[in-house]
Amino acid sequence: MKIKNIITLLALCGTLTSCNEYLDEVIYSELVTENAFVTQSDAEASVNGIYKMLNSSGYGLYCTQVLLMQETSTDVNCKINNKYETLSWTNLDQETENTWSDFYTMIKRANTAIDNIPKIADSEFTKKNEETKQDLKKRYLGEAYFLRGFAYYMLSDLFYKVPIITDSEEDVFKEKKLASIEDIELLIESDFRQAIDALPNRYPGNNEAGRVTQGGAYGMMCKLLMRRAARNKDAKEWANALTFCDKTLEAGYELLPDVWDVFNPANKYNNEIIFDVKANENSVSGSSAIGMMFTPWSYDCGWDNMAIPLEFAWTFDPEDQRLKKLILTQYGNVYNSPEPESETNFKQYFFAPMSLSQVGTLTEETSSHRNNEMREVCTQKYKYTKPLSYNYYTGNNFVILRQADVILCKAEILNELNGPTQEAVDLINMIRERAFGNNTHNLVLAAFNDKLSFRRAICNERAWELNNEGHRRSDLIRMGLWKEKLGLYINTLTKRWKKFEEAGNKGASDNAKVYPTDLTDDLMYYPIPKRETDLNPDLLNNRP
Repeated sequence: MKIKNIITLLALCGTLTSCNEYLDEVIYSELVTENAFVTQSDAEASVNGIYKMLNSSGYGLYCTQVLLMQETSTDVNCKINNKYETLSWTNLDQETENTWSDFYTMIKRANTAIDNIPKIADSEFTKKNEETKQDLKKRYLGEAYFLRGFAYYMLSDLFYKVPIITDSEEDVFKEKKLASIEDIELLIESDFRQAIDALPNRYPGNNEAGRVTQGGAYGMMCKLLMRRAARNKDAKEWANALTFCDKTLEAGYELLPDVWDVFNPANKYNNEIIFDVKANENSVSGSSAIGMMFTPWSYDCGWDNMAIPLEFAWTFDPEDQRLKKLILTQYGNVYNSPEPESETNFKQYFFAPMSLSQVGTLTEETSSHRNNEMREVCTQKYKYTKPLSYNYYTGNNFVILRQADVILCKAEILNELNGPTQEAVDLINMIRERAFGNNTHNLVLAAFNDKLSFRRAICNERAWELNNEGHRRSDLIRMGLWKEKLGLYINTLTKRWKKFEEAGNKGASDNAKVYPTDLTDDLMYYPIPKRETDLNPDLLNNRP
């Protein structure tokens, strides 16, 4: 099979390693049949080019796009009057179009690697780490299979039915037809199984951090089977999901002692993380801007592009460390002078109302300072560590899968199989004991009468633990709680803006009028971009 199209494969050491100096970007361009896929370096470059799409130019899939589509469209992330926040997106939205294109570019690159790496002679491979030549070649193929399966998993999670392209000779951006969700999931399952057979349990050191491991493939297989089991209400699939969940939990990862340890920028290679998108602050092309996305300029020179709604912050227990350490609820202006307060040193402080009753009561001004009422709070999971430096090459990683997520998945699977059990409650309490530092806030089995009541508790725990990590929309749909949770959120938000207007902020209640009053099933999934449906109107029928 010849490679008809010129391809560009990016081998970015800065994306996948932890080097301390700026790293040159190695670009493999104009690779055609005469010079492509001859050496081990060609194989590695092709696979690195697939990974690169996860952090494309620092602003891509796992910086803003996935967060907008998976989190801002729910009750745990907001941007006032944003089209994703108000569920008012269309098939013309740039972020949705970019997400579609980026995942299909991943697929195109993966297809190229899968079709051509086998052609490279085994003799071209040298031992890397402890791998044999054959194992290394097999591993590169396993990574390509995993990343293709992951791209199809995310596309079908966002858009439901999508076209299947597995031939590197076929242009993923030309006319194509929708596949059934069943066929898409069979392909994803096959790709993940190929990856499981080929991937190592670990990579030595941090030199190849960011590459998927066998544990990551187990974990994503578990998530795929959970999705299918929930949609089909299939006990056998739930049992299959449990098998892969247990394999993930046995892969050697751990729950860290403190929740901040997971997200501390100084601890980015920690053993709770199973699969993540690595960023390198010492490489322009390998860095990520996600550290700038959440917090306001007055706090750390952030860009305030996304935040956490007050309504979600109010659901936390005040003693929960996931609130205290991971959510910004008050701060002083970063430009405040460190000098003592005086008439000439006017200071600004910002406080979030931590209940509906506090809304509209926190703004006041004296001769020496002003207290400002925050209308949203911010996650610290992507903490920007360079305020006032105006250096936006950040090394914040984006965690896609971690041990706490898998523990909560097991609790959910057990509940769907058997209803509330002590084993499932104990799993949630592992997460809660870390969050509170004690067992006095543990759940009690007797509090749950049926699967639905316990499912709601798991859903809440996943929100408190995993918010703004790209899971919320998928969780709500899988658990059958999408309408319930979003309806409650919109109702509470409406009350908040009304209360704010009553406090003297004329027109504040208009902020709630842009939210839908009827949460239709169509809003669970996104429309395929118009440029694609113009090529093939069949793509208009992608949603269930």
